[in-house]
Amino acid sequence: MKTIHKIFVLVFILANISLFAQTTIPALINSNVTWSLSQSPYLVASNVLIGANAHVTIEPGVVIRFGAGTEMLVRGEIL
Repeated sequence: MKTIHKIFVLVFILANISLFAQTTIPALINSNVTWSLSQSPYLVASNVLIGANAHVTIEPGVVIRFGAGTEMLVRGEIL
């Protein structure tokens, strides 16, 4: 019975970790990147600049959350 309880607790903890997982976007993006659904949601915690030669590919279904007062300036491309 203790083994089943331990397994249940472990599964519960892992499930909650994945629910709150997020990827923080860096303030400067100067290279080509892909924002994948598996790493979603993405958090814009501070202002972000996408440089002139950078291409950001966003997979369908990706969630991007902006913190209060943050913005993204795009000089490159979002695909």
